[in-house]
Amino acid sequence: MMNTLHYAPIARQRPGTLTRILTMGILVTLFRVGEDAKAADLPPPGGLQTLSRQLRVDLLWNADTAGGRFEVQRASKPDGPFTTLTRHVADWPFHGDFVGSSGGEYIYRVRVARTNEATKTISFSDWSAVTKGSPKPFDADGLLTEVQEAGVRYFYDFAHPVSGLAREGTDFPPDFCALGASGMGLFNLVVGAERNFITRRQAAERVLKILRFMSDKAEKFHGAFPHFLNGRTGKVIPFFKNDDGADIVETAYLIHGALFVREYFNRNNDVETEIRQRADELWRGVEWDWFARGEGELAALIWHWSPTSGWKINHRITGFNECHIVYLLAMASPTHAVSQKYYWRGWHAPQFGESRTRFGIPLELARDSGPPMFWTHYSYLGFDPHRISYRDQTYFDHFRNLARVQVRYAASRQKDFKGYGPLWGLTASNGPDGYNAFEPGASDNGTIAPTAALSSMPYVPTESRACLAEMYQKHGAELWGPCGFYDAFNLTRGWNSKNYLGIDVGPIAPMIENHRTELCWKVFMRATEIKRVLKLVDQSKNPANASR
Repeated sequence: MMNTLHYAPIARQRPGTLTRILTMGILVTLFRVGEDAKAADLPPPGGLQTLSRQLRVDLLWNADTAGGRFEVQRASKPDGPFTTLTRHVADWPFHGDFVGSSGGEYIYRVRVARTNEATKTISFSDWSAVTKGSPKPFDADGLLTEVQEAGVRYFYDFAHPVSGLAREGTDFPPDFCALGASGMGLFNLVVGAERNFITRRQAAERVLKILRFMSDKAEKFHGAFPHFLNGRTGKVIPFFKNDDGADIVETAYLIHGALFVREYFNRNNDVETEIRQRADELWRGVEWDWFARGEGELAALIWHWSPTSGWKINHRITGFNECHIVYLLAMASPTHAVSQKYYWRGWHAPQFGESRTRFGIPLELARDSGPPMFWTHYSYLGFDPHRISYRDQTYFDHFRNLARVQVRYAASRQKDFKGYGPLWGLTASNGPDGYNAFEPGASDNGTIAPTAALSSMPYVPTESRACLAEMYQKHGAELWGPCGFYDAFNLTRGWNSKNYLGIDVGPIAPMIENHRTELCWKVFMRATEIKRVLKLVDQSKNPANASR
């Protein structure tokens, strides 16, 4: 994955000089700043508003200018002088100005910048009307709400305008949407409604927009969806060679969210009634049994199927990893349920776990000092890990121990990696050398992803909140952006991402909400099909009697 590059703001370039603009982090193109940079047909942004937040000011504005990007400036007086805040011309109609202290009054303005591909020039709108904002003092409890608010913004304000789906990330082409992140986005939209970041009606209408697109326009293969698709056309975007069809894991994450919104939107009005109908149709349409292959010890669900190469990838889904929800939904399906044998032979594969102790903490799941933390998040935004056990502990207890090991591991590496100790949290994320699945041990290079600690808040609330306060108060100016903390950072290497990934933003607000109210767990576990599957995963039903 390409790291975002930042260039001097184009407003500072001399007329006639070449400058570079980052287009969603993939294509870097050369343009020439026009001699006359003003465009009479380009209206300024409207509806600019400021939100006073802790140690910062957030800005939102209307983004109805096709093909436009935005430049944000700040001043301490209405007549300036103004300073450009955006490191590059922003693609999204919101901005977070981390001031770092409370009080004071700041003046903001925004303008549109539009590129002309034919002439290789950049033109600007007039500046918007100015608006004022003032940062609030730090408050630990209130910060939880603000972190959730920023995460929801990714799935509401940065969502694809046609489909409503979640974009894969801020450094991907604008039509590049991810199914797993979109399923997480459904949870985020409900959290947004519950926390009054958006209204229930706004959340419901956006959810319905997504479900309609997935029902009517998105490509399906035996009822399952691809990993990536075009948010405008619904066509598959292959992830890698031979991956031009169904991805049952990403499909499960989407259905996880669809069942959640089916249970949440329970009012008898046109929008919420159609949400329930559409979500149920998607759920019933997935042919989970098509992906069930093999006999005996090889019985398992298969991750990919391609209309052109069939089962060539042949990636068996075996635990323990992030894929638990795939098996739970496959057994729960009212139309295409798989036999329990696939759960006990596939999910409970020989490498499922082993008994060992790390930093004085007993571990059972996975191996060594534990996996990347996302393994304990993705399948459990809605499915309550208190309700299922392995050996003598609930999954929740196992996850708490894995998180505690990560905390102690970070403390043990303070001499090796700057910031470790107060800061912790290894998971799959961007890093200074590219994307990687970081975990305690050899793969660790000092890269911390905020989602690891924040999404683990139900498991280790004290340690997660301490990490949050450390990141925000001491490093917020570098780490915080318009959708919350950027994807990852490495203080030892002097590196921090300026991008977001949907699958890293996705678990944060729902898991914080589960820490605060258990909302997502309570709502999802109301589903009749999920109540039924709890009986199927009782350890007494395991032919091996949980002896592994």
